[in-house]
Amino acid sequence: MNQANCTTCPAGYYCTANSTTYTDKICPSGHYCPPGTQSDTQHPCPQGSFNNHTGQANDSACSPCTPGYYCGFPGLSTPTDQCDPGWYCTLQSYLAQPTAPEGGMCVAGKRVTSFVFCIYGKSSTCLLFMMRNFLSGLALDSLTNIVTFRSVLS
Repeated sequence: MNQANCTTCPAGYYCTANSTTYTDKICPSGHYCPPGTQSDTQHPCPQGSFNNHTGQANDSACSPCTPGYYCGFPGLSTPTDQCDPGWYCTLQSYLAQPTAPEGGMCVAGKRVTSFVFCIYGKSSTCLLFMMRNFLSGLALDSLTNIVTFRSVLS
């Protein structure tokens, strides 16, 4: 055999040097493997995202981190943890105490950032609102997510 007989490793798999097969080298969760990937950790999902499936072929397999959680490292198969007490995390947070636009500090009874309000109580809940058709000048029209966080007040 010579190099002319070598073929490119298919998407969703990785092929190490001198590989004769790829079927036992499926791309691990937290990563994606486009054609020609040479190692299992060559293409990690970036921080702020995760991928809980194996055999993924491109970066579209990396999901934004779940609201209420942060994804602090590249290559995660699940979010790292919940945001720190007194903080809220929106999509793609990569810090436990994020800043806008990935989240922020929740102050009871105060508006923290546009369309995010915190309610005082035994445990606090931030309501994350989304304004549709902003450029059309329409008002706030939909509650899109409720982001809960561990409260320093509980």
